Amino acid sequence: MAQSIIGPGLIFVGLIFLGMACQQPSGSIANRAGSSLAGADLYQRLACHGCHRLHGTGGTLGPPLDRLHLQLSPSEVETQLLAPRRRQVTSRMPSFAFLRAQELRTLVTYIHTDQD
Repeated sequence: MAQSIIGPGLIFVGLIFLGMACQQPSGSIANRAGSSLAGADLYQRLACHGCHRLHGTGGTLGPPLDRLHLQLSPSEVETQLLAPRRRQVTSRMPSFAFLRAQELRTLVTYIHTDQD
């Protein structure tokens, strides 16, 4: 029977590096702009699902995002993300003005695209 040369300590260190590799910096997400995966990553990372329903799952504090393309233009979605109280003074949605331009475009594309 072959002996393993990988001990518990080495496995632990490997898992730490694997975990670090899985945490994608926002720059790598922006590099994958336009892809559905990048948009889904941002949607999850920003916890949009905590308040909004999309594809039948998510919160109900904010309006559902399914079929959003029938209600708002991409420009209006962008405005909502950057300055939510501009469209609705009583909105409790936070501003996402901290997003890089490419991340913002990726998120707008993801939530604005009809994915029914």
